[in-house]
Amino acid sequence: ESGRRGGATMDNVPLYVREDARNASFLGSSALASDVRDVMRAEGDRETVLETEKDPTSEELGEDVDYIAFPDEDEQAVDAATEDGDAQEPEEEVYEQERTRQERDGPPWDLPPETIASPWLRLHEEVLAFARFVTPTKQERNAREEAVERVRQVVESIWKNAQLQVFGSFATGLYLPTSDIDAVILRSGCRQVQDGLRALANALSRRGMAKNVQVISKARVPIIKFQEKESGFQFDISFDVANGPQAAQFLNKWLQEIPQVRPICLVVKFFLQQRELNEVYTGGIGSYALLTMIVAFLKTHPSRRNRLGNRKSLEGSLGVLLVDFFRLYGKLLNKRNVGITASEGGMFYNKEERNFLNDGRPYLLSVQDPVDSDNDLARNSYNISKVTSAFDFAFQMLTTPKIMSSSSILESILDWKRDSLLIERAELIKASMLDNSLAEAKHEGEGVNGEDPTPKVAKSRKRKGKRRKGENSQKKQRKD
Repeated sequence: ESGRRGGATMDNVPLYVREDARNASFLGSSALASDVRDVMRAEGDRETVLETEKDPTSEELGEDVDYIAFPDEDEQAVDAATEDGDAQEPEEEVYEQERTRQERDGPPWDLPPETIASPWLRLHEEVLAFARFVTPTKQERNAREEAVERVRQVVESIWKNAQLQVFGSFATGLYLPTSDIDAVILRSGCRQVQDGLRALANALSRRGMAKNVQVISKARVPIIKFQEKESGFQFDISFDVANGPQAAQFLNKWLQEIPQVRPICLVVKFFLQQRELNEVYTGGIGSYALLTMIVAFLKTHPSRRNRLGNRKSLEGSLGVLLVDFFRLYGKLLNKRNVGITASEGGMFYNKEERNFLNDGRPYLLSVQDPVDSDNDLARNSYNISKVTSAFDFAFQMLTTPKIMSSSSILESILDWKRDSLLIERAELIKASMLDNSLAEAKHEGEGVNGEDPTPKVAKSRKRKGKRRKGENSQKKQRKD
């Protein structure tokens, strides 16, 4: 917000709201249209820079713009017919049965009670339920840690003093079941990064631990990509680039300071993944940039100030914050002229003055790296127009009266019916809960000496059965 309104002081910052959205206001504050029109103006009589150009069209980009609707089932279906017929495999039959059951029962995550009348409170509860649903289980965390340990042993067999440190979503706990494991090798003493990458590739191949090994040595940050055979997890490993672990420390600090970050991030990550807009190499938004965008949004949210510019606590409703997030990045942000950062208490900045303006692609979003102030995290997100339109779509859906009165509001933007990952996860969690229940029952039934209670239970049931049989025999004799 502008310095005169109590926010961070910024010079020569153009209006952060797009011209075609100047009359909009956030849900999570008392800000009116006049607030939005006034904020972020430059000092003195300097003219405000507004976004007047439109984002590039699909013809200009030369790309398919079907990024909101999911592909038709006919496009996704794979012809499974063979010479012997087109019968389904047993696993496919189980999957279809589970999908049919869930379509009848509703989304796999818990829904808020029907007694809650407020749609914002119901959306708040549903966001929390979805976050719990996709949060990694203990078994999933252990599987990833074991995979990292196996790779660490290979690294230390080549360089005894080297350290393998994980960062990214695995280090923050915000990874999805299909997320890669990002790691960096430090203190290897390797002078040529390319030689180190090849040495690691050869060591993994000799041990038969990896498949689909790729050494990308000509990138700005050279990495090796491979799939660990035993776990199936995808690894991306770099050399002697310490900013990854440093960024993880920043992110973990933010996650502790702002608890609203985690549930919102998990919802938006799944939202982007379902539309294949969650990878930088395909022009989408990466995990690090997304998390920085969320933190910056929460730090600059209008609920943090009142009409006099005094600081207040952040809006508590996750439903309101989620909708406001989609609204800012999908409708309001003047991304041609303005960037956003989570540093310095969270603020908007002039892209040109920070050398983040790409003359060839002025429509790109700009997100400053909190670790390296000269790095723009969104500079390679060339499909940002698709991301923006998808966010706008989410805002429109979440604020439609018919959807806001439905039993599941998130279902309108998270298409779980066609997402095998969510359906399979429901079965995984059920199995995990059953295993935990059995373990707890066994623990509660153990004797003083820690003996397995199962034999005792079986003997007790056997004795009861004999006793009932004797009682029935006596009753029969008396009846005769």
